[in-house]
Amino acid sequence: SESFKRVAYQAVMVERESLMRQNDDLLGEIARLNGAINERDADAKRMGDAIGALEETVTSLRWAVGEARLHARTNVEASDVVRLAARKEYELLRSEAERLARAAHDKGLGASRLPSE
Repeated sequence: SESFKRVAYQAVMVERESLMRQNDDLLGEIARLNGAINERDADAKRMGDAIGALEETVTSLRWAVGEARLHARTNVEASDVVRLAARKEYELLRSEAERLARAAHDKGLGASRLPSE
């Protein structure tokens, strides 16, 4: 009876040690999985931050393109205004030159050719 108790006690202790080793192994595996989950969470956060930065960049680029288009439109309009003013000034100067040439021709000052010819 006493030896049976001792053998049973030793069997229980061996089983206990085996269960404690399995428990330690499981705790190690849980810690490893938690580390992997934390790494994935950190990766997901970094990717989220990168996506947010890209969205800000896209927004900035869209704004810059819009501004560039506005400036281009404004520049074209300004060029049209300058071109029209230059054309009017040219026509005014040309008609004045023709008037002066006719007057000189009429007075016999030797202007043999009008600017419009």
